[in-house]
Amino acid sequence: MKKFINHPAFPIVVAPIILFSPLLFTGKSLFWGTPSTQFVPWWEFALNTILGGDFPLWNPWVGMGAPLIANYQSALFYPPYWAYLVFYVIGGIKFMTWGMTVVVTLHLIWAGLGTVKLLDDLGIGKLGQTIGGLAFALSGYLVSRAGFLSINATTAWIPWILYFTKGLSTKKKKYIWMTGLMFGLQFLAGHAQTAWYTVLLGGFWITYWSLVGAGSGKRIQDTLYGWIKYIGAGLLGLAISAIQIIPTLEYLLQSQRVGEFGYEEAMTYSFWPWRILTFFAPDLFGSPASGNYWGYGNYWEDAGYIGLIPIILVIGLLIRSIKNQKLESPPGFQKINQKNLVLFLGFIITLSVLLALGKNTAIFPFLYRNIPTFDLFQAPSRFLIWAEISLAVLAGIAFDQIKRPEGRALYWTRLAGAGCFAIAASSAGAWIFPGDINSTFITAALHTGITGLVFTVALLLMPEDNLRTKKIIWNYIIIIIVSIDLIVAGWMINPGIKADFYKISHAETRESRLFIPDRIEYDLKFKQLFTFESFYPEEDWEGLYDYHIPNINMLQRIEMVNNFDPIVPARYQIWMEEINKRDLINNPQIIDLMNIGGIVNEDSQGSISVIDITDTEENYLRLVGCALIAENDTEALAIILDGKVNLSHKIVLETNPVARSFVPCDQNRGEVKILEQSPGYLKLSVDQKQDSWIFWSQTWYPGWKGRVDGKTVNIERANYLFQAIFTEKGKHVVEFFYKPSSFFWGIGFSLVGLATLIGGLWWEKKKIHHDPDLDVEARTRNS
Repeated sequence: MKKFINHPAFPIVVAPIILFSPLLFTGKSLFWGTPSTQFVPWWEFALNTILGGDFPLWNPWVGMGAPLIANYQSALFYPPYWAYLVFYVIGGIKFMTWGMTVVVTLHLIWAGLGTVKLLDDLGIGKLGQTIGGLAFALSGYLVSRAGFLSINATTAWIPWILYFTKGLSTKKKKYIWMTGLMFGLQFLAGHAQTAWYTVLLGGFWITYWSLVGAGSGKRIQDTLYGWIKYIGAGLLGLAISAIQIIPTLEYLLQSQRVGEFGYEEAMTYSFWPWRILTFFAPDLFGSPASGNYWGYGNYWEDAGYIGLIPIILVIGLLIRSIKNQKLESPPGFQKINQKNLVLFLGFIITLSVLLALGKNTAIFPFLYRNIPTFDLFQAPSRFLIWAEISLAVLAGIAFDQIKRPEGRALYWTRLAGAGCFAIAASSAGAWIFPGDINSTFITAALHTGITGLVFTVALLLMPEDNLRTKKIIWNYIIIIIVSIDLIVAGWMINPGIKADFYKISHAETRESRLFIPDRIEYDLKFKQLFTFESFYPEEDWEGLYDYHIPNINMLQRIEMVNNFDPIVPARYQIWMEEINKRDLINNPQIIDLMNIGGIVNEDSQGSISVIDITDTEENYLRLVGCALIAENDTEALAIILDGKVNLSHKIVLETNPVARSFVPCDQNRGEVKILEQSPGYLKLSVDQKQDSWIFWSQTWYPGWKGRVDGKTVNIERANYLFQAIFTEKGKHVVEFFYKPSSFFWGIGFSLVGLATLIGGLWWEKKKIHHDPDLDVEARTRNS
């Protein structure tokens, strides 16, 4: 136990637990934003489906039907998330949602431990390892986004990937397999943007270490060799994660992101230049945790605080390196050219900030228009992740070189202490006797002044290196100062709610769907409930249930036309954009087509309620006698929205699979009964007097197949967005089922990837046992 307490990992484990203690030790759950509207509904439905003996390939509750597994951010195949199943079995949805907080905390710890491992590999001492690990694990970037579960999980693997990627510059083959494993786990974690930024950062990283480690005249050769291994590791990672990646790629090809984000959407959440000041005072512009955020955009997208003391020491380290001053490493640790590494990381930080600024400079817009992949994501501010990990590493290096101030350094340290005291005292005075100064400036300055003052006092009292016991105590004091600073900065940035908030409710049953107009949905979410200024709006959080805000409707088992998934089918998005331009209530044919039975409406007094339209169960499935063939999707949509075609009698197709005309078009004689229905499956009994199309108001998507009396048939895309199967007159058993080949291809590639990984690691272990030199090296390293 004593050995663990003295290990750099101990503070890394304890600090995130303290930060999340208001949730962990009270049984509360994450809820603000995406936990309640995405992650909890996805996982509750998925786990409930699995325990029911089925597989959650399809989600019928949102968007008139949408893929679930292909929804990348659901991350259903990410191994750490499988712990949710254990929590769910033990205590249902309430315990599962508390378990999500546990998993989030563990990922912050994992991110910190990875940074410790990386710094240890760079030859940094224990104090530097601990501070670097804390700076990354409790950084503003990670903590403020912790509730965005896929970002939290994906980011946690970055330091581990950098650690193993550095090993690719050596001749040891095991690093290929371990880098591939790390990439595979990160790709499964569910956030493509963060994963892609990691791949790019890893490219810079392997290039640097290949050049540094190359012998004379071999830099090009060694760099190419390093890149070959890096690409191989990346391909292995893709193979391991193919079970998720291949269905996602299929979805992307069908989605609104198949081309690019529009310019304005892509530039959303460009880093606000003034927020650079929050790297020194995190709440300078307020915080939603305090209910007083007033900066540009939202708080979390621009958050990047790594601690006041780490950032100041990093700046000093960068200045000394630029001035070509010598950097020292404590004796007994690996010697590397720290100055070159510091300058390299300084370059990465500069590049990171320039890209994060997005539309605020000409750089990112140029890249958006001319370089592939820059147009695939929004929020350029997320490029700050490069700066965060680089700053954490530099913080470790800076603390590794810290020493008792003497001479001119002693003068500046005392002056800094006096300045911090003045800041703290004046801030306290402004707090007691408030004037016209914004209160957020006062509290931020007070935080900065006190933190700086405490550290400068500690620095002045730093013992000599030969006083080992006192030096150990001093190191722990510094760790505590940095930890408190980061914990205070991140306190309640992830608010919790009693687990009773999450409930599976069947109090309101509907055979038809609900629809929320786009304007009302936006107002409910971002102006009444999830406001950027405060985590505590005046509205009751039960409004999420009262108004069936997607995707929490999944917990109510109420089908919605709306869908809050991060990607949706492109046709669905176009359809919704057109529908929201029109007066839906006065278009009964469109209402019937979408099987809408209720609309969330706002009256002239601003009161919002659900208005029941009609029971449209009979339109959910219908027999249609005639097919109208459109030349393309544009014409099909125009025909539907024009309203001149009676969609009860005619169906609009974009192909002509059945070369015959159905007459008469004004009669739909027959009967359809549902025999069995589950997510991704519908079985019908049909008795019809004439050849007809069976129309189903479910979104068409690749992977849907049909059977008529056991014989496989095509499911056609009908009425622009939905599904239909042709059947001849008479009695039939008709089945619609979702069985995407992309999923099964993904399983195959993942099995091959895992087999390759296991085989590669086994071969490396076998070589060690058969090579005496390698065996000695391995035993020496382990000792």
